[in-house]
Amino acid sequence: MKRPSLFLIFIILSYPSLLLAQNYPTTTSRGDVVETYFANNNVFEIGLANIQNARRAWILSRHHSTTGYGHFYSTLHLQPDVGTKSQYRGVAIGYEASRTISIGTHLAVEGKVGVGTTNPTHSLEVNGTIRAKEVILEATNWPDYVFSNSYQLPSLEETKTYIKTHGHLPGLKSATEYEKEGVNMMELNQKLLEKIEELTLHIIRQEARIDSQQGDIDHLKSVVKMEMKSTEGN
Repeated sequence: MKRPSLFLIFIILSYPSLLLAQNYPTTTSRGDVVETYFANNNVFEIGLANIQNARRAWILSRHHSTTGYGHFYSTLHLQPDVGTKSQYRGVAIGYEASRTISIGTHLAVEGKVGVGTTNPTHSLEVNGTIRAKEVILEATNWPDYVFSNSYQLPSLEETKTYIKTHGHLPGLKSATEYEKEGVNMMELNQKLLEKIEELTLHIIRQEARIDSQQGDIDHLKSVVKMEMKSTEGN
């Protein structure tokens, strides 16, 4: 029988946690549970990964039996409604323990929040579809400056030349840039409104030009009509 080396014995004696399995909860196991609380057929589990530098802990509420019932979760309430919310304060995540959140706040998070992702790069990052009844964005530099007398309205010929050269409207990014960087909705809304307002000014100017041309046409018609009557009288 082959004997273990002195080096292996040294490692085992120095780091006994290496012999411990790092178990996480499954439908058939509680994993490395450090505390369990039972009530009837319900259990509340507090777990802590049993390995050095794991840095993982969990709480889990479900059916008390992991033999066939481990996937029957319980509803886990944090700061539940006890009948009145006149002095309600909810849950704070990522703040110093000395911080107090204001009355009426249900959830306060200091840091990044990821939905469908464990590596968010923004304050809120969602890997999926967001559905909402209303979204309010903070607005600055709203494009009503287009209607200012000092605004230099690009001519249609200038816009035509720009589109021919770059393949997109001036002031907007290319499709490649949007696909790579994503779309800043506030920035896009501002730029689109800017283009709508520019287009509105062009339409107003064109309508004034058309009205002027129609006046010239009506005048020419009246002159021709008078000439025809004069010719018929002779």
